[in-house]
Amino acid sequence: AKAVIDHARSAVAALIGAESSEVVFTSGGTEGDNFAIRGSAEVLSRGGRRHLVASAIEHEAVLHTLKALARVGADTTLLPVDDSGVASPGDLRAALRDDTALVSVMHANNEIGTIQPIAELARIAHERGAVFHTDAVQSAGKIPIDVKALGVDLLSISAHKFYGPKGVGASWVKRGLRILPTSTGGKQECNRWAG
Repeated sequence: AKAVIDHARSAVAALIGAESSEVVFTSGGTEGDNFAIRGSAEVLSRGGRRHLVASAIEHEAVLHTLKALARVGADTTLLPVDDSGVASPGDLRAALRDDTALVSVMHANNEIGTIQPIAELARIAHERGAVFHTDAVQSAGKIPIDVKALGVDLLSISAHKFYGPKGVGASWVKRGLRILPTSTGGKQECNRWAG
């Protein structure tokens, strides 16, 4: 069983240009989005970073997670998009604050197919010290994805979107990023980070 899981982890890593040790299996895109957003928000809030940013056209998995975190004290901002559904780098720059913890913008929109300028948005977020997550559920397996070229810290995918089984997904967590698992109530740190 371990050999099969290791092989699957290597295959996912190859799909997105990552190292296999950075891949965490989930039950799909929704859990992957929750894991990325809640897990990193929990760690970063300890340092006073409680502001979360996402585009206004994110999947409900992201939008509902932000609403839930807002109910427990997070401050959230939704970025507008233009007529083509693209989030403006200038709007992101204006929305960022010193206490911004995380920015989440989907790679490809699930309704209109717009591909976001993720590499540029991630660079802007990093300039202000924010972590960047992208929901790549709609793009994985359809267009090339390289997490290093995109410059993201977290990425979520779902197998059923590219002919894999339902109920299987993966999150990529950049080596060195501290994140808490969402299933433990934030009591222990995920073993996917390296010091």
